[in-house]
Amino acid sequence: MGNGIELKSGRTEWDDLIIIGGIAAILQLGYVLFTMLVSMPVTMMSGQQMPVTAQEWFTMINQDPVLALCFIDFPMYIFMFLMYFTSFAFYCIFKRKREGYSILLTALVFLSVTLGLAKSDVFSLFHLSSQYAEATTDAVRQQLLAAGEAVIASNVWNSTAGYFMGIMMLAPLLIYSIMMLDTPYFKKRTAYVGILAIGLDLFQHIIHIFAIDIAATILVISGIFYIPLFLFIGLDMVKMGGQGLDTYNE
Repeated sequence: MGNGIELKSGRTEWDDLIIIGGIAAILQLGYVLFTMLVSMPVTMMSGQQMPVTAQEWFTMINQDPVLALCFIDFPMYIFMFLMYFTSFAFYCIFKRKREGYSILLTALVFLSVTLGLAKSDVFSLFHLSSQYAEATTDAVRQQLLAAGEAVIASNVWNSTAGYFMGIMMLAPLLIYSIMMLDTPYFKKRTAYVGILAIGLDLFQHIIHIFAIDIAATILVISGIFYIPLFLFIGLDMVKMGGQGLDTYNE
């Protein structure tokens, strides 16, 4: 496979990294299922709307922290962290034929993930809410509310950085899905489902700032296709990494 330490089985360290990426993809599938089967039903059955202001967030966090975590979508940040491993596995696979593109695409995904994790507001809101609950004067409460509003305004959902972060993550993954069609390593079903799921997700992300209702509907549809996508990616990567790319046969 080139430049990798060859193992006794004829496989290389690159193949091990591909397996790790496949395992990460299967864990990401767990996030998608958790969101659809747990987080969404919990928030819908709660009868409450997603908090908008800092005051609303502080109140929910102090009264029902589990529900607040569901609205914040805390597991999403675990999903994003796992994307480091999944995207690097894509690099390991595609670098043989398109190394330049693979470096660029993986770098963009890494940058977007790092930016997304840095913009997370989970711990900030919980920290501020605990301080707000303990505050003894209105002046301190107002300062904490102002700090909370600043955190909300700069988070992954409301900031310019968050908007472009989504594009920088989804566009490379869509290109990787298209590149799967020209490689013997991924099954065609993986490529087509990837193009459909990620293409829809990218489209809704681009339009959600001015067509939120349409984007929300498209997001639900793309979410359904993400279930087989991460399963297929995980299975394909584990299989090709276990066999070794140099000797891999579909």
